[in-house]
Amino acid sequence: MSCPSITLPPFFSREINDEYGYIVGKILFLSAKQQSKPEEFLIESPSGEFLSYPAFLVKTKDDCLVLKSPLKYEAEKLTEAIPFVKKKNGFLKEISGSRTSPSDTIAQVEKDFREELERLMIEAQSVLREIESELDKHVQRIKELNAVSLHLQLEHAINRIATHSFFEARDSIEKGLRRLESMKADLESIHSGLQSVISGETKTSQEIDFQSELLLPKQKDAELVVRIEDVGDTDLGNQFSGG
Repeated sequence: MSCPSITLPPFFSREINDEYGYIVGKILFLSAKQQSKPEEFLIESPSGEFLSYPAFLVKTKDDCLVLKSPLKYEAEKLTEAIPFVKKKNGFLKEISGSRTSPSDTIAQVEKDFREELERLMIEAQSVLREIESELDKHVQRIKELNAVSLHLQLEHAINRIATHSFFEARDSIEKGLRRLESMKADLESIHSGLQSVISGETKTSQEIDFQSELLLPKQKDAELVVRIEDVGDTDLGNQFSGG
């Protein structure tokens, strides 16, 4: 998969950040797309390490280059793909019941769908384990930074650290904690979404849009009825009454 909106010259030697505003590195090269391999950016990290990422993970936002998390990308892709295959399989069962297609053709397509769904489920379980591993790392790192913050305050309280050094270190730690908390919240959200899709407890935007299209013609001339419950004893009721 390529990213036609991104070409190398405008972005050569440009810095690229992650989704939380931190510098990933500097773009050095864009490899050509090959038969089984997408275009890739070669990036030099601030520590001098060379990293490669598929070009489709790189987006532009407010004239800045942003690298999307590969793990989040995979999770979001699976969150859409699994229900879509399940939905196609459901339609296939309806078609097979009407006997409008040869049974051997239907059987082959059912087999293909089943194998595709099994493959996606295996991938999803693998991604879930990766997310859980990353969450464990974030939780541990948050604990470590909170402990450092506490000891830093103690050292400052007994005048072992200069005030300007204390504030500088404290600000860096708080910034790191905010980033870790944001990353942790994002991972928890995509983990929950993917887990729900695997268990069949949620619907994707594709399914909602599809069902809306089916329902709209039937409800075109329908009267909209709104029933207002008694909210007098609720927090909402109290807000309206000024309580």
